[in-house]
Amino acid sequence: MASYFDDIEFIIEEMVSFQKLVNENRLDEISPRDALCNMPRRDGRGIYIYGQEANNRFYTIADKIIAERPEFRERVEPSELLSDLKKSIIKRVIEANGPVTAKEIRKLVRDVRDAARGLLQDVTYYIPCNLSSDSRTDSFSIGPVRFLKSVSVAKEIDPFPLEYPEAKLGDALKYYESFEWVAEISIKQCSPTVSLSRANQLLELVFDTLTVVFSGSRSNDLGFKSGSPVPKETHLLSINANSELQVQNRISWKQHRLPDNWLASIKELAFDRFLDQVGRILQPDFYGNSEFPLVQRFLNSLRWYGDGTRDKNLSGRIVKFTVAIEILLLTGSASEKTRTFSQRGHALLTGLQLTEDPQPERDFVWLYNIRSDIVHGRSHMESINYASGLRAEELCRQALFHGIQLFREIGFENEDKLEATFARLIEVNQGKP
Repeated sequence: MASYFDDIEFIIEEMVSFQKLVNENRLDEISPRDALCNMPRRDGRGIYIYGQEANNRFYTIADKIIAERPEFRERVEPSELLSDLKKSIIKRVIEANGPVTAKEIRKLVRDVRDAARGLLQDVTYYIPCNLSSDSRTDSFSIGPVRFLKSVSVAKEIDPFPLEYPEAKLGDALKYYESFEWVAEISIKQCSPTVSLSRANQLLELVFDTLTVVFSGSRSNDLGFKSGSPVPKETHLLSINANSELQVQNRISWKQHRLPDNWLASIKELAFDRFLDQVGRILQPDFYGNSEFPLVQRFLNSLRWYGDGTRDKNLSGRIVKFTVAIEILLLTGSASEKTRTFSQRGHALLTGLQLTEDPQPERDFVWLYNIRSDIVHGRSHMESINYASGLRAEELCRQALFHGIQLFREIGFENEDKLEATFARLIEVNQGKP
C-alpha cells in the first residue's frame, strides 16, 4: 500500500496548496491548465482543484490497480476508473474523519476494483463494411470476425429486446442495408471503451490481411470507415481567369476493385491458407497474449503495411512498408542494418535453399537504401515514382506471406529463436555446411 499512499499523499498536498491560493484570493497564480483539473465536492458546494501534476498521479493509481489484477489487464482503460477513484478519495481520504490509514486506502482500492469489475461485459458488435459482393456465399469468417450480408442483420438481432424503446432502429437498419456486408465481432469481458476499440482493431487487421492478398492497388476503399459504398455526387467551386464562377460536379464511383467471386479466387490462388493463419492468431488465445511475442510482431508488421497502403504520400508509403519488413526481420542485436535487412529478407523469401539468383537480396538493398534517402532528406518527394511504391509494397506483401509461415514453424512463443533461425537460413543460402 506504500506506493498508493505516496501518490495519494501527493494529491492531497497539491489540493491543500491550491485551496490556500483560493482562500487567499490569489486565483491569478493558478494556471488554466491546473484549474481545469478539479473534481466536485460531495456536498455540491464548489470544487477541489488538484492541478495537472496530481492529475497524472490519478492515472498512476489507476494503472497500478489494473496491473495488479490479471482480470483487468488489457480489458479496462485507466481513464474509465478515474471518476470512481476520485469519488472514493473524497469519501475515504479528503472528507473522512481522522487520519488516513492503510485500512482506508485498502477500502479505496477495493472500491475502484469493484467499479472496474462492473465495467466488464460481453458485447457483440455489428459493423457495416465496404466489401465486394460475392454471389456464391452469404457469410464467411476470418478468425473471430464473421461477415454476413447486411440484409441478414435484422434477422440476427430480432430475438433480442431493445434496451430502451428506440424509434431510430428502422433508420439504423436502413443505413446498414446500404452496405453489402456487416461484420459480427464478439468481445468478451472487457470495458465498453476497450471492447469497441478491440473490435475495431480486429476488423482493421482483417481488412489489412485482405489487402495483403489483393494488394493496395486493387483494394482501395476496402474497409469499414469510409461510409456506404454508393456513388457520391461531389461539387467543386472555382473562379476562372475571366472572374467567372464555375460549379463543377461529378459522380464518384471510386471503391475497391475486387472480382465478384473474390472468395472463390482466394482459394483458387491458395491464399486461403494465409487468411486461415492470420485468422487463427486473431483469436483470443493468441491476440494480445504476451506469451506469443511473434504474434504481436507479425500483427505490428501487418498494421504498418495497412497504414502504408492508405498513405497517399509515396515517400510515406515506402517508409511504412520498410518499417513493416524491419519488424519481421530485425532483432535487438542486429548490426549493419542494410546488410542484415537484405540478407534476412532474402533468406525469408527463399528459405532453406542455396541461392542461385540474388535478386531478392538486391531488392531488399534497394528498399533499405531508398528508405534511408527519404528519412535523411537525401531524396525529395518529386523523385519518388509510383513504380517504386508498388515495388516496395510487393516486397512487403511477400515478407508478410513468408513471415507468418516462418513464425509458425519457429513457434509463436519462441522469439528468442528468431536470430539463430535467420543465421541458419543465411548459411544455407550461401552454401555453407
